[in-house]
Amino acid sequence: MLGAWSSGATSRTLQDASIYGRYEQWLTRYGRVYNDVNVKETRFKIFKENVAFIESSNKDANKPYKLSVNQFADLTNEEFKVSRNGFKGHECSTKTTSFKYENVTASLPATMDWRKKGAVTPVKDQGQCGSNDKALPQAIANQLVSDCIDAGGEDFMSYKSGVFKGVRGLAIDHCVSTYWL
Repeated sequence: MLGAWSSGATSRTLQDASIYGRYEQWLTRYGRVYNDVNVKETRFKIFKENVAFIESSNKDANKPYKLSVNQFADLTNEEFKVSRNGFKGHECSTKTTSFKYENVTASLPATMDWRKKGAVTPVKDQGQCGSNDKALPQAIANQLVSDCIDAGGEDFMSYKSGVFKGVRGLAIDHCVSTYWL
């Protein structure tokens, strides 16, 4: 029984040594220096947890994107959100409010010509491209496209490549401009 336990302990020690070696390489690559041993140990534990999360996530064949160790690998998800997401959006209220306008029973016309009110401008001359159906897909393919997402998740923190289908909640705080079509 003792032999089985020591074998497991040796295996864990080798795994820790291997991950610690990766951590040391990561420190060098990203120029991190921790003068306090306790801070360095805390950051190593976070690094190790993030590596485990990344490796577990990348094993999921159903995810169309991959994660990798990057410059944020020694941060907790909360630390990442605080340090990188400067946008302070407001949470949308789920409470209903009363209608703010009075006199909604006033008689309104059945139709309205907004052109006569000056709310619609005349059609602009689009030249040759106005009727060119073949130009539309080319124009779309060449334009910049952005997708707004909630960047608070661990998946986003370690994103490497692929089609990221992150959370698109109420707290939109990040846009991806190099996007796929």
